[in-house]
Amino acid sequence: MAVSIDQVVNGDALEFVKRLPDSCVDLICTSPPFWKQRDYDADGQYGLEEYMHDYLDRMSDFFIEVKRVLKKRGTLWLNVGDCYNENSGGYFNNKNNDAPNIGKNRLKTSKYNKEYPRRSLLMIPYRLSIKMIDEGGWHCRNLIIWKKKIVQPTTAKNRFTIDFEPVFLFTQSPKYYFDMDKVKWIIEDNGDDIFSQAERSERRAVWDLSSDHSGKTGHIAPYPEDLAAIPILGGCPENGIVLDPFVGSGATIAAARSLGCRFLACNINEEYCKNAEKRVASIGK
Repeated sequence: MAVSIDQVVNGDALEFVKRLPDSCVDLICTSPPFWKQRDYDADGQYGLEEYMHDYLDRMSDFFIEVKRVLKKRGTLWLNVGDCYNENSGGYFNNKNNDAPNIGKNRLKTSKYNKEYPRRSLLMIPYRLSIKMIDEGGWHCRNLIIWKKKIVQPTTAKNRFTIDFEPVFLFTQSPKYYFDMDKVKWIIEDNGDDIFSQAERSERRAVWDLSSDHSGKTGHIAPYPEDLAAIPILGGCPENGIVLDPFVGSGATIAAARSLGCRFLACNINEEYCKNAEKRVASIGK
């Protein structure tokens, strides 16, 4: 597996990271496959482990290796999703869906485990973050809530639809590179009138962002480019290198290219690699 800057590599994420030199990236922004959520049609993919603890162990070990390639003042921005302790029936076509592609390719799974209360949230993102702190020595500096504008509504009659996912900011020490002045403010134009003025509000830990569910990215679970652009703008120095070992739709590397950064990227699915390459190649044209 050849590793090249500004190219998307098709291969296993761990083998890809192992080929990288020590302390070579400034920022990592990624969203690994969630446990028992989707099948990305590739042997050895993350997320299809039989048991939740196998998934947590595998992910924690992976991010220990990732730590080696991150510069000492670098940051890791990690998006991980949750699920319930129940067997899932896969995608359902609900007339209240906000977009036709939401939820497609969800797995029909038998993940119910008697070890945990039935139909309880398994709290996977938080279990993983605690494991990374306790066993990997990571510093968790922020828990950010990505509030989704478009979601698949639940069919459950006794709980609310979940419309957010967590994003964790991890560092290797209390001191790290982060330019708050670049990302502190949200600027909103309140109209086209020549007398209108842009409104400014402070960005906090809840980010209200839209996802791309048009299907144009070619990925079954894309996240918004701004979810990567905000961390890169504040956390990556000029001409820095951004790593996404689970590149998916290419949102992270598209944001990196748009902001003048270079990137290292990998995905186990060849088609996703090609689509991500095309997405980045179109920037600036």
